[in-house]
Amino acid sequence: MIVLPNSPEFTIVDANETYLGLFGLGGEDIISKSFFSVFPSSDFIDEINWEDLFDEVIRERRIISKGIKTWVDPQEKRTSIENVKYFEIKHFPVFDKNGEVMVIVRSLVDVTDYVIDRRLLTEAQSDVRFGNWWINIEKRTIKWSSGMNDLFEVDRDFIPDFENVKQFYVEAEDESIFLEEVIRAIKGHRILKTFLSVRTKSGKLRRLKIIGKPDHIGEACIGIHGTAIDITKQHEDQNILKDILFCHNHELRAPLARIIGLAEHLKRDVRTEARSGFLIGALLDSANEMDRVIRQIVNREQYKGGPDE
Repeated sequence: MIVLPNSPEFTIVDANETYLGLFGLGGEDIISKSFFSVFPSSDFIDEINWEDLFDEVIRERRIISKGIKTWVDPQEKRTSIENVKYFEIKHFPVFDKNGEVMVIVRSLVDVTDYVIDRRLLTEAQSDVRFGNWWINIEKRTIKWSSGMNDLFEVDRDFIPDFENVKQFYVEAEDESIFLEEVIRAIKGHRILKTFLSVRTKSGKLRRLKIIGKPDHIGEACIGIHGTAIDITKQHEDQNILKDILFCHNHELRAPLARIIGLAEHLKRDVRTEARSGFLIGALLDSANEMDRVIRQIVNREQYKGGPDE
């Protein structure tokens, strides 16, 4: 849209078909009319001083970006997601031969799908506890999403680099082991799949599943990008299951086998009371040993939260 800098009217000179189509308007609806009469101030437009929309361009004499703003159309209180649009707004000054602002070009880019996708991704990262990352080995640069900030419990303004991420490795050699895996994936043109134990800023231990894909242009690799997924709970559950299997195979079976064997022997052996008393005592010892092992298994179940959590 082209607007004259004749404050406060800011008369609309022209607009292309795409701009008109965003609002369902025709040229006769806007040309030679004040911008603010066609697009009055509205509570449905967020975080923007509507009356000063173009003043900054005239004052600063440069391109002004208004960022991504929300627009609801039709402007009714009862609406749905189909009525909501997100626009990236920029204002470009066009100067005359004397260096004065001749017109202002207002540019809107419909970024609705991008905003919704990013919001859904952020919510998913929060629910599932995962984040996205990108690494350039040669330039030694790291970028990651807000989900990674949540995983490592750092502020949103934390900017990762190869030095400050060292604090998250549990062991000093973990960094070199992880980077060797990254380099192998890059050189082999293959998917990176590995696991990494980390310590968050607050000191929590977490187990991450790392999946990455190298970005190759020809033979040159511009970096590797991927996801980090928090599998701490699954990892703990697997360890508990391993302990339970060990107890079953190595601790529980032994006293159970003795009880079965002693019971069979006692059933056949009726010689003396002393002999029977010895066998019954051995049975009780084995039963108590089984009871101890079972209590250990129950305690592990209670430690991980039990079936109701």
